[in-house]
Amino acid sequence: MFNPLDLSNKKILITGASSGIGRATAIYLSKLGEKIVATGRNEDNLKATLNALDGEGHIYIPFDLLNLNEIELLIKKSVDDGKKLDGLIHSAGVPFVMPLRSLTPDLMKKCYDSDFFCFVELVRQFSKTKYSNEYSSIVGISSVTSVKPVIGEVGYTTAKAALNASVSSMAIELSKRHIRINGILAGNILSEMSEKTLKEYGNKDLKDKEVEQSLIGRWGTVEEVAAACAFLVSSMSSFTTASLLDVGGGVLNRYVPLPKSKTKGGLL
Repeated sequence: MFNPLDLSNKKILITGASSGIGRATAIYLSKLGEKIVATGRNEDNLKATLNALDGEGHIYIPFDLLNLNEIELLIKKSVDDGKKLDGLIHSAGVPFVMPLRSLTPDLMKKCYDSDFFCFVELVRQFSKTKYSNEYSSIVGISSVTSVKPVIGEVGYTTAKAALNASVSSMAIELSKRHIRINGILAGNILSEMSEKTLKEYGNKDLKDKEVEQSLIGRWGTVEEVAAACAFLVSSMSSFTTASLLDVGGGVLNRYVPLPKSKTKGGLL
């Protein structure tokens, strides 16, 4: 039976696989036959991810992507078995809520390290012929806030906007090896990270207020983002590169008035 989503005998590296979208994507792709290299900072959580995968031949590699100069070591370990990678899904990232008045250069750099710079370095290393096959596919998880910013997220939204721009720019160079690269604009997705952010920075009504922005009328699931990742790494998207896929429940088409400033200067 013809199955354009059949990923048998393909091997893919997934960052942020210890929880949330990364874990859901690893599980989803394993059901399609893909061999998973799961990476993240929490080894116990990575083991739990590995135990949830279908099939055999999967591995996990504990790694902190903030160690930018050691990312090549992560890629090297991913191909220790002699089989090159066929794909990369970068799901790791850190929500960063910080009012402009408190956003120092050091904090801004930390945000960019975790939400942008590591992505470019991952792609740079992945694209080397000794680590990846031709006709591979790369997916970077971005956010709808990168094109429709919200208050208090200058660092996060601009870092993700930089990721968006890098996708279209890197696609030109990667095309020489027939490697496709795309991004996903994820909306309000229920995950461990979003729940933690709501608890730390939000309030009781924030979750319901953000539902009102969705044309679908609810928050998205990690599995729905995983399905979009599956599409972008499969042959179903073989003519798609340098693109941003909106998985945001329609929030980009919904008008939301800007909040009124409480200060004379208009800053938080």
